Amino acid sequence: MHQHPCHELVWAASGPRTVEIDRLSWIVPVGAGIWIPAGTPHRGVVTGRTGYRCTFVEPGRWAPELPPGVVRFGPAWAGLVEHLDRGDLPEEARRRAEAVALDSVEPVTGGVADLPMPTDPRLALVARGIVAAPGAAHPAEVWSRRVGWSARTLLRRFREETGMTFAQWRTQARVRAAARLLAEGRNVIETAHAVGYRTASSFVRAFREATGRTPGALGTTGRRSR
Repeated sequence: MHQHPCHELVWAASGPRTVEIDRLSWIVPVGAGIWIPAGTPHRGVVTGRTGYRCTFVEPGRWAPELPPGVVRFGPAWAGLVEHLDRGDLPEEARRRAEAVALDSVEPVTGGVADLPMPTDPRLALVARGIVAAPGAAHPAEVWSRRVGWSARTLLRRFREETGMTFAQWRTQARVRAAARLLAEGRNVIETAHAVGYRTASSFVRAFREATGRTPGALGTTGRRSR
């Protein structure tokens, strides 16, 4: 857990990348980013092969105060950031480019709910394990043995710290991972299997209950997108 004197925007993720802010775990969306205000304690979590970028913004360079969370930006964002990386850019030109880039950043409301992360180290280990591998079908009994608790203790502590049952929390973790896969072009059947569901119908039902939307609204239902 750390913090910066500048605002930070984490974006352009490929592979699993999450950011924990104020006990919430945020997925870095493809084509969008996570905004972290200056001085906000946060932790980045990566597993496997992950690619992402971080852009830092001095608080005095931009007037709006965005809350932490998901933001989107225009298609010119990446090009403008590359342009601003030049060392020979005149100050006036830099200011203009900064203004255009930052004007395109806006918060995203709604969507898939973010996960409340437990603070107990053993529960946090379980939570991060589920986020890292949402398709693993480990029941509470397996996780409890890994952290040296009884299953009953694990289930009770999970509810106390997150306000959700273990099963509810794991479902949310799977739905969040599924939303990302669908946005990347995976079809519903592939996504269902990747996040631990044996059938597409059970996955669709869980997704609709968690988000109020069908997974088909985010991705494809047949072949992989080209």
